[in-house]
Amino acid sequence: RKELANDANIPPYAVFPDKTLIDMSTYFPQSQNYMMRMHGMGTVKYKKYGQTFIDIISEYCYENELEEKLKISLASPQR
Repeated sequence: RKELANDANIPPYAVFPDKTLIDMSTYFPQSQNYMMRMHGMGTVKYKKYGQTFIDIISEYCYENELEEKLKISLASPQR
């Protein structure tokens, strides 16, 4: 995140807030479908940074024999 922020001359939280990084480090998303479930991940952010993070996470998971975990939203339905 810091490298991407430095390259774009923006603060790191503008790439992704800490909560997004926590989600990624908890669930290890390795596909667009799973990455889009992470907090703060929208279409624009995915197009800019999503694949970069997927590549890094996938390599880490391969090296450490980890699999992505399903993030289930516990939000209650709106009435």
